[in-house]
Amino acid sequence: MSHMTASGSPEVATEGVMTGSQPGKKIRADIDFSVPIIRRLCEINFGGALAVKDHELIAVQAIEDNESIIRRAGELCRCGRWTLIKTGERSEGARPADAIVGPKTIQQLKNAGASCLAVEAGRVMMSDRLRLLSAADAAGIAVVGLTL
Repeated sequence: MSHMTASGSPEVATEGVMTGSQPGKKIRADIDFSVPIIRRLCEINFGGALAVKDHELIAVQAIEDNESIIRRAGELCRCGRWTLIKTGERSEGARPADAIVGPKTIQQLKNAGASCLAVEAGRVMMSDRLRLLSAADAAGIAVVGLTL
């Protein structure tokens, strides 16, 4: 069943594990570690992402694009197996489309050694969701929707 709308436009991320690839205990612990941090950042209208591994922040996205934080996190964590947590913008006038991931994001995560993409359910858009999730499964990358 396709998760795309009839028009083929991106869909907002949903809560829970969306891939067959499941996040292991270490990844879940990193997500749990990151949620209070990203919640606090959201209170100050932060819309971006965090890269985390073993309860340590590797990178924080500011004004750069997804590709830049992914590349930087991969360079800083050469051993891989890190998680990207992506949230949506909260400033006035922000739209869910301001925070978007797609199949290209998965390829970039794979190239940088990531093992999980956790996105904020209801605020991050998934472009070509079916291809994104298929590519994530093929790369062994878990995709998880979080409620913040």
